[in-house]
Amino acid sequence: MTLEYCLHAPRSGSGTILHEGSNRFTNLRIVEHVCNEIISAFHEGVVVATIPSWFQQLKWSVVTNVAAMNKARSSIPDFPGCYVFMEFAEAPRPGRVLYVGQASTSLRQRLATYLVDVRAQKAKERHKGKAFVLEARHIHSDQGVYLQWVEYGGNKHDIDILEASLINYLNPAANDREDDARYPLLGFRDRLHSDLLC
Repeated sequence: MTLEYCLHAPRSGSGTILHEGSNRFTNLRIVEHVCNEIISAFHEGVVVATIPSWFQQLKWSVVTNVAAMNKARSSIPDFPGCYVFMEFAEAPRPGRVLYVGQASTSLRQRLATYLVDVRAQKAKERHKGKAFVLEARHIHSDQGVYLQWVEYGGNKHDIDILEASLINYLNPAANDREDDARYPLLGFRDRLHSDLLC
């Protein structure tokens, strides 16, 4: 388990950082102790910043349901990036995402594989993320499953790191956690190259 945190002095115009860290723990007692310390600091007037800097930089598309997206596939950019599927019409946030994926060449081509007619999908889907999205579409209809993407002009390795970091931060229901272990993760205060953001 990885715990990332950043503690700021309360109401200080300077934004003084009192303490920050990113630690991988194997002992849950240590995690519980660190979380209790953070909660105590919060009650003493220290603000805990919970959104990583790199995540705040992302320029997400408008939240759109799958039904609307199926009618406007040409509006999906023919550009690399990452995407999220959700069961809620809101901006992506931890614990509220179904699946995170990436397109190393074209979001339009990649997302088309998720926008297939659910009724025509006869064979059991082998891709775990796609199976979760199709199941959600069966349960909620295309009106109740939402999609957002972010264009990112990095190379394949850059996009893999962004995807792994999104999986680690958003904690989606359908992604395997091995994805975060294969690539380095962006740290809490890391910044993305602005020229790669569209």
